[in-house]
Amino acid sequence: MADAEPVPNTSQSQETAAQGAESKKEGQTPAEFNPSTTVGSMGDLKAESPELYKAIQEGIALRIIGDQRKHNARMKEINREAQRQSRG
Repeated sequence: MADAEPVPNTSQSQETAAQGAESKKEGQTPAEFNPSTTVGSMGDLKAESPELYKAIQEGIALRIIGDQRKHNARMKEINREAQRQSRG
């Protein structure tokens, strides 16, 4: 899958990235993310934590598949109703 467009950096994400660099110096692994962790782009995330990147991509794909299934079921029901009404 191709990388998505980079997410624009903000001063907050730059500060967090600087903190992450300090953490690396202290011996923490880059895969140690928490809810306040930010990254500058999907490419950065892929480089820092391939496992998290893959999990996010899989989650997005599963969401798209689920939405498509709901859409298909709705369209199927609409078509059945249209056929029923056209018969009489």
